[in-house]
Amino acid sequence: MRRSAVVLAFSFALAGCEPTTSNLMAPMEPTRESVAAPRRDLTQAEKDAVAEAVTAKLGPSSHPEFKWMKLIVRTHDRVVDYCGLVTPNDTSGDDNDYSDANASKRQKKFYAWLSFDGREQLKNVDVRSIAKYRENDPPTEVDSICIQDGYGAWR
Repeated sequence: MRRSAVVLAFSFALAGCEPTTSNLMAPMEPTRESVAAPRRDLTQAEKDAVAEAVTAKLGPSSHPEFKWMKLIVRTHDRVVDYCGLVTPNDTSGDDNDYSDANASKRQKKFYAWLSFDGREQLKNVDVRSIAKYRENDPPTEVDSICIQDGYGAWR
């Protein structure tokens, strides 16, 4: 009896020890709310604000190009999640580990929180994550969040 109690306690302790860089157990499909949520293009002012925030995280020499996704208007905790792709034109820094100069190989995925005021004007962009994007990489927690929010595949 005592032995099974120890095994059970050890099992519960290990249950919380999953890696933070890859969460394969997280749901990888959109929620009903995100499927039903309205979608719209970002305004030019919103694109400028997101680009400024992402560029600040990438570094001033990055001169990035963005692939703009439609904004899925679904608020939680007073923010709207936004996911997109960015290609830094700068090949220095952490991009040196890519084997060729193909820009699509240097793409990065980003995840940001957009805060809007009472008049639906963007007031803040909080870039939560920027990560290298490679199709064959295992899904991450950010991938799961973006897919649950309705952004689907990164391409």
